[in-house]
Amino acid sequence: MKKVVSGIIALCLAFGGLALAQSECDQLYIKAMTSNSPAERATLLKDFLAKCAGKGNQYENFANANLCTNHYPGKTEQDILNYGEKALQLGGLDDLTKCHVLTNLAAIYVKQNPDKAKTYANQVIETARTAKAKETEAPNATQWNKLIGGGYYVLGQAQEKAKDNKSACDSYLNSYNILKNAKIIAEIKKVGKAAYEAKAYADAEKAFRAAHQANPKDTESLNLVAQCLYRAGKTDE
Repeated sequence: MKKVVSGIIALCLAFGGLALAQSECDQLYIKAMTSNSPAERATLLKDFLAKCAGKGNQYENFANANLCTNHYPGKTEQDILNYGEKALQLGGLDDLTKCHVLTNLAAIYVKQNPDKAKTYANQVIETARTAKAKETEAPNATQWNKLIGGGYYVLGQAQEKAKDNKSACDSYLNSYNILKNAKIIAEIKKVGKAAYEAKAYADAEKAFRAAHQANPKDTESLNLVAQCLYRAGKTDE
C-alpha cells in the first residue's frame, strides 16, 4: 500500500513539474508575442524555442511559423527554411498561417529547388481554395483570393526557373487574372520571349497576346504576336 501511495505521489509531482514547466513556456511565448519590437520578438521567440522546443508545448509550431514569416534584423534565407519546415513538421497551424509559411518556403526554394517550390506553391493554392470555400463573408474571400494569386505567381516563378515556359505562362496568367498586378505582365512577356527564343512560337504567341489584352496600348506585344504568327507560318493571320 505504501508503495502504491509513494508511486502516486511521485506521479503527481512529475505531472506538477511538467505543468509548471509548460506554464513557464506559455509565459515566455506570450511575452514574445506581445513585444512591439520585431527584433526583440524574434530574440524572445528564439529563447522560447531554446528552452521549450521538443517538450510538447502548444505554441512551438507558431513560434517557428512566426520566425519563418515575420521580418526582423539578421533574418536569413536559411532561417526561413529551418523555421518554416519545422512549423510544417509540427503541424496544427491554422490555414492562414500555413499559407504564409508555405509561400515563404516556396519563394526561397524557387532558387534552390524548383520542384519543391512547385509542391509548396500548389499547397498554398489548394489550402487557400479550401479555406475560401468555407467563408461566407466577402472580405475573407478576398484575403484567400490574394493568397491563391500569390501561390500561382510563385508557381510560375518555379516553372520559369525549370524552363517550363508554357506552364509558367499559364500560372502567371492565373495570377494576373486574380491580382491584376501590372508587374505580372512583365513576367508573362519575359516568359514569352524565352519561348520565342526556344522556337516554341505557339507558347510565345499566347504570352504576348495575354500581355496585349492586359494593356491594349502595348504595341510591342502586338508586334511580337505578329512575329510569332509569321515564324509559325501563319502569314495570312
